[in-house]
Amino acid sequence: MAKRTFHRYAAKIGFQVVMAVAISGLVALAQENSLRRPVEPANEIAALRVEAERGNADAQSNLGMMYAFGLGVQKDEIEALAWFNNSALTGEESAVKNREILERRLGPQALSLAEQRSGEI
Repeated sequence: MAKRTFHRYAAKIGFQVVMAVAISGLVALAQENSLRRPVEPANEIAALRVEAERGNADAQSNLGMMYAFGLGVQKDEIEALAWFNNSALTGEESAVKNREILERRLGPQALSLAEQRSGEI
């Protein structure tokens, strides 16, 4: 496979790979936490949202992932893009990549809505 073709393919599947890694990390964290105490998804999501709203870039990126794939929340790619955008503004690399992928996929109208939402959260 030519180098250029490989890079196009890698960019195309990059979001799925990043999501698979993030999901496996969330599963591992949930399993680790479940050994200490029962995991209550609603409480975990609420705690993550509090951290994201406080400006924690990792929490913002993780919340973006959850919205992008509907993990514990209703799938909402506009909300995901808004959280990725806030996280990316801090320089968080995976959020920058995920934001770019969603921006290309959703188009300019969705981007405008996400930017508006990003300013609200």
